[in-house]
Amino acid sequence: MSQQLISLPASQTKFSSDLFGELLTTLSGNNLVFSPLSIFMALLMTLGGADGETLTVMKKALHIAINNTDIKRWRENTMKGYVKDTMSLVKNNPDMISMANRIFLEQSSMILEDYKSWVENTFEVSVQLSNFVGNSNEERLKINEWVEKQTNNLVKNLLSSSSIDSSTVIVLVNCIYFLGKWKTTFNVSETLSNQVFRTVNGDTNSATLMNMRNKQILYGENSQVKYVNLPYENPGYSMYFVMSSDDATISDSTEKETEKWLSEQLKNNSLKQVLPTLEKKLNHLTIPKFEIEYDISLKDILSKQPFDMSVAFSAHCDLSNMIGNSIQISDVIHKSVIRVSEQGTEAAAATAVIGTRKSKPRIYNFVADRPFIFVIAHEDTILFMGKVNKL
Repeated sequence: MSQQLISLPASQTKFSSDLFGELLTTLSGNNLVFSPLSIFMALLMTLGGADGETLTVMKKALHIAINNTDIKRWRENTMKGYVKDTMSLVKNNPDMISMANRIFLEQSSMILEDYKSWVENTFEVSVQLSNFVGNSNEERLKINEWVEKQTNNLVKNLLSSSSIDSSTVIVLVNCIYFLGKWKTTFNVSETLSNQVFRTVNGDTNSATLMNMRNKQILYGENSQVKYVNLPYENPGYSMYFVMSSDDATISDSTEKETEKWLSEQLKNNSLKQVLPTLEKKLNHLTIPKFEIEYDISLKDILSKQPFDMSVAFSAHCDLSNMIGNSIQISDVIHKSVIRVSEQGTEAAAATAVIGTRKSKPRIYNFVADRPFIFVIAHEDTILFMGKVNKL
């Protein structure tokens, strides 16, 4: 990963690209929807309380280049400015988008006053005391209820019964809700049900397809992809639809090439640079009417390359700028929903970073009091091998 100094919006785009590429590998032909912004915001709240190696790996994962010794000054200036700008997008379009942050804290624990003041002021977050020790399931249901309310009932049951227990100390949650009406809506009378949606390797599904004819549409294409950009009523907001430029061939390989191209392009360019458009009169535009729900535990993905945050999920986790050095991240859970119709798009997402009491360091033992194999070698040359079954 590049460690050059880049802006936080650029960092978020690079992180989005990395995460998109990794999530695609888990799909096995299924659908995907996620909110990079929600995940990024939840991890930024967490990074603000990190130190040591945990801070180092989180900065790298989020494409943030700043010395650890400068982190408090950076979070007071650069990060606060980015979050304030992001929150202002919400405040300027309250009928279209909303965002909420909250920290649920075990009532017997205390977060550092410096961190509490910073996170409340920067993320406009409130800290709610919870009784995870005494009744973790009831507190889990309260968190889920709050998330559901913030997402207009779209994101339900964010936290499963196994995600929260009596060892939970802190849960940092971000929610985002979006309701956008197309600038030019689709005519419902032209929507056709039971239509063919072609999938890879010649398979087909039944789909409901929305249609628009002889309209000026923002369109673009290159040797790799073709795409349209449909604007919403609120200026600056739009939805891109991107396909392989090869209309004739629909295969696993062509889809992977398209996915890889977009993911790689976004690593070093803004979305508008990657997908420039010109207004064209399209004879026929067809978009499916669809709804997708997706949820995932991000622990395994964030633990490996390109994120390499495994230390944050171990007993070596250092959140000492937040709550002392007694907790580790047990999981990062994300859930997202999207609905696309003739009128527009409704979407919501929530991300929870869960901190639990550190597990005791593993004690390693090797007691050969049962059958074992032995090998005598010089580097890669095996001199003797054997198996002891009894003595």
